[in-house]
Amino acid sequence: MRPLFKGHAEALATPWEIAKECDLDLDFGKVRFSRLPGPRGETPFSFLYKLCFEGVRERYRPITLAVTQRLQRELEVIEKTGLASSSSSTGT
Repeated sequence: MRPLFKGHAEALATPWEIAKECDLDLDFGKVRFSRLPGPRGETPFSFLYKLCFEGVRERYRPITLAVTQRLQRELEVIEKTGLASSSSSTGT
């Protein structure tokens, strides 16, 4: 990045100073969302998967490989973290 910002040292220093002050801890064990009812026979993740791909078909024309790959990556993260099947801490 230094070659791109020659003569603008503060452009590289300021983000680093801000980053050093940030303390972000994502605890997926505590963050939970309300469970949405799905059709009988569907898991929360399979229902989410279906809804996402229906949305992609409506929004993107044509559906490119990049769009499909991005959605697949996002769904993999949701599946790995268990967010599709989590219930909220309030029990709703």
